[in-house]
This record gives sequence, C-alpha cells and structure tokens, in this order.
Amino acid sequence: IPGLIEGAHRGKGLGYDFLRHVSRNRVLIHMLDGTDPEVTENYKKINNELKKYDKELGQKPQLVVINKIDSIKEEDLKKIKKNLEVKTIEISAVTGAGIPKLISETEKLLGTIKKPETTEETHKIFRPHIDNRRFEIEEKKKKFIVKGRKIEQLAIMTNFTNEQGLQRVYHHMNISGIEKALQKSGAKEGDIVKIGEKELKFTKWED
Repeated sequence: IPGLIEGAHRGKGLGYDFLRHVSRNRVLIHMLDGTDPEVTENYKKINNELKKYDKELGQKPQLVVINKIDSIKEEDLKKIKKNLEVKTIEISAVTGAGIPKLISETEKLLGTIKKPETTEETHKIFRPHIDNRRFEIEEKKKKFIVKGRKIEQLAIMTNFTNEQGLQRVYHHMNISGIEKALQKSGAKEGDIVKIGEKELKFTKWED
C-alpha cells in the first residue's frame, strides 16, 4: 500500500482509482517507512482511509512490514513495534534482510484465503470515458453497484432525498453512458442501483 493521504476515500490524491485497485486483492502488504517519525500515525491514517472507503476493505488480511531497518536504531525499532501494536515483519530493501521471511509469510497467508467465486449473478462491465469518467458496474444480490470517480463524487455531494439533486444524478448517468450500461447489464425500471453508500431506483432519463 503506497502512502495514501487523508481524504483519499473522498477522491483526494490517488483516491478512488487506487482504492478500487486495492479492493481487488485478497491480502494487503502494508509497507511502512521505519525512518518516518510519524510512521505510527500514518499507519493508522491509511487504515482509517481504507475503512471509510469500504468496511470490507478495512477488514482484509494485512501483513504489516517495517522497511529500512538498516537505517533504524534497535531501540527505535522496538519503540515503533510497540506503538503499532500489531505483528510486524522487518525488512531492508537495500540489504535484502527479511525479504525471504516476507515472501514466506505472504505465501502462507494467501494459502489460507480462498479465491472469490464468480457466479452467474455477478458480472462486471468496464467502459472507458474521457475526462476520467471511467466506471464499473457489478450486479450483486439483485442490486446494480456503480463504481467510478465522477459518479461517486457526485453521489457524496448530493442529497438523494432532494428531487432536484436526484435529477442531477440521473442526468449524469445518462450523459456519461452509465444508464445505457445498466440497461445492457439487465437493469429494469425500479431496480436498485447503489452508488457508494447511497441507493436509488433505476429509471430512464428523459429531458
């Protein structure tokens, strides 16, 4: 996990694009810079961003790795490990120390986690758009989940109980191609569409 900044779950910095990518992994390797004086605080901030973006993402198995042990004093390393309050693996990317153990522990952990099974009820559609309007649609448990930077940002900023605000969301779905993609995915009038933490009923937009 490269350094995410606060607010990443709202699209800041690498934001949605990277968090979506992280969500596809079964195991997360949380690499920490042992020479960073705020290493513990940054560790907590990043995990907080993962949880805010997706509760399931925040619960994924993690290997916490402290890098640059060749540049850290023994007493400082002990202090970091104590403050983190989690099991850690210590490595040096420069000297190679700890790398075999990291590989071994990764293999062990992956071996305990089953690959997600794809069913007929779940499928994805990827459609590239200009102006970072890429989106992804997943059908799951009779709901159509729409993921994409623009549409998720719009959903966060919109009060879905406000008719005018809701109309703006429907309009964006129409002009961005999301509405057509939903129809091709099998969405029918009245079906539930989930965007981030919010839900609305699918309907064809009419100007």
